[in-house]
Amino acid sequence: MFGLIPLVATIILAVIVGGAIAYYGGDIFSDGSIGAEASTYINEGGQIRSTSQLYRLNQGEWPQTGVSDLTGATPSYLSNSPSKTYVIDGTSGKVTALDSGANNASLTQAVCDEIQDAAGGTVPAPAAEPANQLFGCWDNATVLTFFHR
Repeated sequence: MFGLIPLVATIILAVIVGGAIAYYGGDIFSDGSIGAEASTYINEGGQIRSTSQLYRLNQGEWPQTGVSDLTGATPSYLSNSPSKTYVIDGTSGKVTALDSGANNASLTQAVCDEIQDAAGGTVPAPAAEPANQLFGCWDNATVLTFFHR
């Protein structure tokens, strides 16, 4: 009997602690995934921008058809296709990604704000593209846009 009471108390305490971890720890887990998505955009955008510059040095122009110029070229400038869908401006080489399409559905307001925070820009994301940032995100109330110059 004396062994049963501490056992029941331990089980109840374990359930309470487990519930508290699940309740309060949920934000920690979701914040981590937001940071991971922001890092994906920043890192892939930077890689595409860098390889676009190398392409321009070799070919004399910026990629005209986008990322496919970098993955399908000989030699290949990117060994793997990026996980997101990016567009390369054929005149400036600026890399952008919009929040539309299946691959970019993760570009949410929270991810955009995290990108802005990493870039040292204003949070929440501004309504126009910041001119003084290397990379960032902006929200024109219709679409979220990631960019890397």
